[in-house]
Amino acid sequence: MIPAMGARLQGWLCRQVALLLASQLLACGAALQLEGEQHTPYPGDAEAPPTLGALPEMSRPEPELASRQHRALLVAREVLDARLPTAPEDRAFDTLQRWSRGPVADWIRRRRKAVQHARGEFTVGGDVRLRDSIIQHAVVGLLHEDTAAQLAALPSPSELDSEPEVARLYRELVAHHAEPFVAAALVEYRQCADVAYAGPGELRYWGDFCAERFERLKARTLELRAAAGAVAD
Repeated sequence: MIPAMGARLQGWLCRQVALLLASQLLACGAALQLEGEQHTPYPGDAEAPPTLGALPEMSRPEPELASRQHRALLVAREVLDARLPTAPEDRAFDTLQRWSRGPVADWIRRRRKAVQHARGEFTVGGDVRLRDSIIQHAVVGLLHEDTAAQLAALPSPSELDSEPEVARLYRELVAHHAEPFVAAALVEYRQCADVAYAGPGELRYWGDFCAERFERLKARTLELRAAAGAVAD
């Protein structure tokens, strides 16, 4: 806790975070921000931002399954291409709250539906192979992680512009209370790794990719929890 922050200011901050978290925006999921990340991904890049370009190289599937995989990846790319609506220039808390409850909440609803569509495309027609299941978990994990990263970039209210340390605490509180998207990504990465490691040796590199992304994301989540705990003390 910052010594200079009085009880009145601390109470205002907590009320503002509670109001934002009560909105439909953050009721839908969680956030993780990879700040200042400038990274060109390569195949199998566990450190890259969530993008399909980070996926390990894929061997050519059986002809009867190639079109299904192609459709699923196209849907996933469309999900990633649909970016968060542009924030209003006026960052007053009331303005940001209206924006989050309107355009951003609509974006989240559409994205959640699109993610499930992408998941389903990997299993269209049945006959789901082990490789399909692994790729499905990895892709859906990336989609959840991308959603979390975008939400973590939401602007802070202009009321905090003159209070940089309070603004930092605000971001940490929002990130801490918005963990479900990150948790969903962790579940997908863990399942991807478990299935890959239980399969043939040639799929192990998928297990390594998902396990490394899992550990990276988990470590960052623990950092956010620790920071939020410090705020609460």
